Amino acid sequence: MSSRAEVIIENVSPNADATPSIQSAVDRLSQGGGGKLTFGPGTYLIAGLRLRSNVAMEIPAGTTLLGHPDIEKYRFGDDGTLIGMMYARDCESISMTGQGVIDGNGMSFADPTRTHGVSGWDPAATRQGVSHHLAIKEVHEEGPCVMPVRPGNLMIFSGCRKVNLDSVTIRNSPFWTVQFADCDGVTVRGVEILNREPIPNNDGIHINGSCNVRISDCHIEAGDDAVAVTGIQSEPHFGSAVPASRESCSDVVVTNCVLSSKSSGIRVGWGERDVERCTFSNLVLRRCNRGINVCARMRGNVRDISFSNIYVESFLQDNLWWGIGEAIHVSSTRFSHGDGLVPFEPGTIERIRFSNIQAHAENGVFLWAEDLGLIRDVQFSGLTLSIEPSPMTPLVGGNIDIRPAMTPAEGVQKRDRWAIDAVNVDELSLEDVRIKLSPELPDYWRGPLNFEGAGRLTISGVASDSMARV
Repeated sequence: MSSRAEVIIENVSPNADATPSIQSAVDRLSQGGGGKLTFGPGTYLIAGLRLRSNVAMEIPAGTTLLGHPDIEKYRFGDDGTLIGMMYARDCESISMTGQGVIDGNGMSFADPTRTHGVSGWDPAATRQGVSHHLAIKEVHEEGPCVMPVRPGNLMIFSGCRKVNLDSVTIRNSPFWTVQFADCDGVTVRGVEILNREPIPNNDGIHINGSCNVRISDCHIEAGDDAVAVTGIQSEPHFGSAVPASRESCSDVVVTNCVLSSKSSGIRVGWGERDVERCTFSNLVLRRCNRGINVCARMRGNVRDISFSNIYVESFLQDNLWWGIGEAIHVSSTRFSHGDGLVPFEPGTIERIRFSNIQAHAENGVFLWAEDLGLIRDVQFSGLTLSIEPSPMTPLVGGNIDIRPAMTPAEGVQKRDRWAIDAVNVDELSLEDVRIKLSPELPDYWRGPLNFEGAGRLTISGVASDSMARV
């Protein structure tokens, strides 16, 4: 079969498992040197489809690839790892294009009548105490809900080269939506991801240990992080599906996108491996628990990251997701997965640049390092920050969220608030910063600026409607 070969998959019964026939076509194309697989209109039930090298998948308008509701069809390998609808391992030159839909059928694996157990916080440590609004609610309509058992990431590309996603719509993921793990050369353009917000961990695009990644012109709505860039070495739920091999996650560009999330619009950092040389520009972040999140956990360092020309909208929300309305969050601290376990030492965060950021938030900019030296050389140039109260302010406001932390009492804790609050940050620079604090904010809002344990500090052209406390 030549590289120009084309196979057309015709519609089958919407109640039949289409995976065997599609898998056979993918295998034949790849074995013959590659080609194009095109779907006819209709709905195709899929579970655990193995993608292959040199196969271009065309999903035209009128076609839906739907996640099979039978959990057993997602088992993978000798260890029975649960993978998602599609999985590629050590492949090259894979593309998925078209105006069609990939639907993970996530809510078929969910129990929306129960709230997902969220650890890492102690209501007694919060400003509201044991009567904290989120602690006494039995069901959180906005999630995260319980997932008794669910498939793995909807799409995993593990150890692949030259991957292209273009124009498709992906929705209702039961877990991370698209993970690029240890890949080299990824292009994602014009993709729309529309996830159900109650489902926990349904990140939009998760770039893990990969390099040379370009994401542009996308619209992502996720229950968890809309775009995450991490250096995770191992996760129990990956099993044998994602064996980490690269030393770092690097050279990532995200631009011209609209993102919204019940957690972070953008998250950079997490895991044992470093994250470096990433740029985020020309973005709109709307309806986020936390707009931009840079965090170092589990020894991995984060360095040389820039954010520019970004609109941020962040809220205090009626749910248990991580994040507490911060426009920008930067943190490095130890944490432990449970009592008695050896804690993970924090990595460092350095050379982080924020320029031309416009933020409308219900919490401020928060930078937190366990020790001086863990966060250094952070620059803000051209930041406009407006902070307003909301109906959720008396119910959950007046706290900080540094989860995961060493103890639940440290995870979410009472703290007076400032528009920019920096703890143990070295070489912090603020230039051309405009701060507006609503006069209707509660008394625990103390002012525009607060610095504790600070190293070298440069302030130039900061304007606010009240005095700074230093």
